[in-house]
Amino acid sequence: MMLELQSDCRIDENQASSSFVDKQIKTCSSAELAQWLHNDRQQVVLLDCRPSSENNTSFAGAQKILLPTVLMRRLQNGTLAPGSLAPQLAEQTDQVRVILIPDKCDNDVMASKVYKMLVKKKFDVFCFEDEPEEFARHFPTLIESTSYAGTRKKAGLNLCLLTDKFSENVIKPSADRGFPAKIFHCVYLGNDDTAKNRELLKRFGIDYVINVTSDLPNYYETDGDFHYLRIPVDDSHSHNLAKYFPGMHFYTF
Repeated sequence: MMLELQSDCRIDENQASSSFVDKQIKTCSSAELAQWLHNDRQQVVLLDCRPSSENNTSFAGAQKILLPTVLMRRLQNGTLAPGSLAPQLAEQTDQVRVILIPDKCDNDVMASKVYKMLVKKKFDVFCFEDEPEEFARHFPTLIESTSYAGTRKKAGLNLCLLTDKFSENVIKPSADRGFPAKIFHCVYLGNDDTAKNRELLKRFGIDYVINVTSDLPNYYETDGDFHYLRIPVDDSHSHNLAKYFPGMHFYTF
């Protein structure tokens, strides 16, 4: 099992709103989204761009967008690969409809940047225009009952933690905590508090850590229960990671 930890890209929750007002942005209503999900769920990609503090209503099947600093920088620069947001977006296709659950209508927030990037890549993108609570009232079967209202206070972290892949006693992330957040099977995102919490790491069965932050210590490097691999990664196309692959192979396979 692997836990990848990130630095927080926080948005002021007091400024958050789920409505996009830009008339050039395509939107969809609660009824339209429900119809698309019922008719062909496999062709709908839901991307939840809201801060963790807003996630009292979780859309079933939605993928939470939690970008580490390096990926947030690429998003801002327009160089982020769509597949970094969701596996279904690795290749452009007219068969996929992308729905964004936005944080607010502002050029400086994540949803707006994701929308512009996907449109530029020729994806069919819509922004959900209604309040999530309204969608939950009308279509409760399309809502998960969990909350992702965990707080994220620490910044300055980019690392990857891997647990023993043979462990049978691994628990799921707590619903009331923003981190660790599940990305896919055996892969999680976390923050500095997670990395320093030995009890939490052991509860999740985390034994292997890949640290890609140059100024972040390996907190339990002297503890025989944890194994660390440091990879100093720069956000540059010229950065060669090939020399690290042999060591990473041991950690991930």
